[in-house]
Amino acid sequence: MGGGPIVNICLMISMGYDAKLSISITYIFLIGGSIASVWKNAVKKNPKTGRSFVDLNLVLLSIPTMTSGSLFGVNK
Repeated sequence: MGGGPIVNICLMISMGYDAKLSISITYIFLIGGSIASVWKNAVKKNPKTGRSFVDLNLVLLSIPTMTSGSLFGVNK
């Protein structure tokens, strides 16, 4: 269990958002954190193999499906 449910509850209690809006904001936070993590680790190399830790082809393949799935899941 990550930090998403904790952020969601904090937004609902402290900021007074309804459930749908707080879930949308939480998804934006999580996607931003994922992008920052990929950005940070994309330049690092594995010392044994010399290859990057992040397979950028896999990232480019999964970003559209992940983004569309989170957007359509929230808007239901």
